[in-house]
Amino acid sequence: MEKTKDPDMIKHERHWECYAAMKRWLQNRNEGKLISDYFEKYPYRTVAIYGAGDLGRLLLFELKDSGLKVEYFIDRSAEGRHEEQGIEIIMAHEIPSRERVDAIIVTPINDYSEVTSELSGMGCDIPAVSLRDIIYEI
Repeated sequence: MEKTKDPDMIKHERHWECYAAMKRWLQNRNEGKLISDYFEKYPYRTVAIYGAGDLGRLLLFELKDSGLKVEYFIDRSAEGRHEEQGIEIIMAHEIPSRERVDAIIVTPINDYSEVTSELSGMGCDIPAVSLRDIIYEI
């Protein structure tokens, strides 16, 4: 018989993964490594940020003067929200009607697979990049 994980343990693991990524992000910044450094390796000049929560807002702040243009946020709970720090917030189904971006940065650390499945299921062919992968690659 397969043992199921305790929901509290799953929640704890998800928080721990987010904490570890945030810690690494801060360590990178202390060493002078910025998120924008990652994008110097790729031909991405315009991006959308998937997730207008805490990590998405922190990412927007870091990218503000980087030369990388954030066109819009994509958020599942965008209903009733129109913008964050002057950047439009849209629902995923609205992507085809917006300006094409070079990449979508997925900020929900634990939900990258779910988000990319959602996007590909809608026929979205814009490359998706995990914030977690960026943090650990720079």
